[in-house]
Amino acid sequence: MMIARRFDQFSAMPLMASLLIAIAAAPPARAAAESPPTIVCELTIASLGAQVKANQPISDAELEWGQNFAQSGNLKLCERPPLSAMIRALAARSQLTDPMSIEKTEVFSDYLRRTEPLENHYQIGLDLATGKYGEGDADLAIDWISHAAEIGDPGALLEISGAYADGILNFPKDPAKALAYEQRAAEAGSAAALYQLGIRYFVGQGVRKDPKQAEKLMQQSAALGQKEAAAALAYAYNGDPSYGLGENIKLGRTYAEIAANAGDPDMMAMYAGYLMSSSGNYKKEDEVFYWLNKAADSGSAKAKQFLASKDRELRALFKRARERRAAHTAPLRRECDKVQRNITYKDIDNNVIGRSSYMMTDYSRCRMIDPYDEFKEKNGLSR
Repeated sequence: MMIARRFDQFSAMPLMASLLIAIAAAPPARAAAESPPTIVCELTIASLGAQVKANQPISDAELEWGQNFAQSGNLKLCERPPLSAMIRALAARSQLTDPMSIEKTEVFSDYLRRTEPLENHYQIGLDLATGKYGEGDADLAIDWISHAAEIGDPGALLEISGAYADGILNFPKDPAKALAYEQRAAEAGSAAALYQLGIRYFVGQGVRKDPKQAEKLMQQSAALGQKEAAAALAYAYNGDPSYGLGENIKLGRTYAEIAANAGDPDMMAMYAGYLMSSSGNYKKEDEVFYWLNKAADSGSAKAKQFLASKDRELRALFKRARERRAAHTAPLRRECDKVQRNITYKDIDNNVIGRSSYMMTDYSRCRMIDPYDEFKEKNGLSR
């Protein structure tokens, strides 16, 4: 958490003094003569000192790191300052004018690129672009995002695609390159890129119109958690002729549920409609109310209007569910499984240089949890 610190709490002068004592008796003439960690410390300390002098916020981790270095002068600490402090020091490059300082920043950037986990490179580029930890630096941001794209980061590849599509970030407007990077991002596992490609194939934008290919891409995107893809498929299978897939009630219900689980208010209302039209027991009746109310609370105008006009009819139709809720008021809740997704990074020669993984919610594997059932099971009551 970012906490404002006054200069008298964290003085930059002791830090700089500790640095000078620790690194040398005589300063080197060029950046190339210094070790990268020494340059990291020098620029990071200078950046933190400037931040504190200006009474700007620093994090607890930055404060602790700076105090430890001031007290110990241990150069091992230079190998890994807090990432936020390193990004802020990099971003200060835009304010530099002398060649030696700029050269040191380049050494700093190269060191960070070699030591920071590959999965963080794209985010560093975004932080440099937005000025999250200080002044923004567009050139450095583009350099980091481009590098992340070169090694196959899905988000970075899609970012470059967008830059070519819109002609921004110093990239010329080039629809062909935008499509090529979008395809690479999709191949690398970007749910958003798969969705965008699916839209292209549905409408024939930059590619030959192909509803079946669009369907395949949308299904892959939905499986990776893109709720917009699941919603598009729900509409398509619900009989919307513009998609060209034809009606499929079973798949329509499946993807409406996935998109509802992912938080789409209109899909919550659509899924409630599927539940209402199916034969079932009181639990489905409970779920109808659960989804309609959740959709209305999430901003679905359709759900609000439906509840306002049909509430009395619904309560009469689902009498058992209404009585049951009156006896036991704990609300239903939804739980979804987590799955691991993997990313592989490769160099320009297609050699694997690293892998990363992350956990994500699988909206196709969710279940309704009924507190009343939990209560009965806990107390050994009959079902």
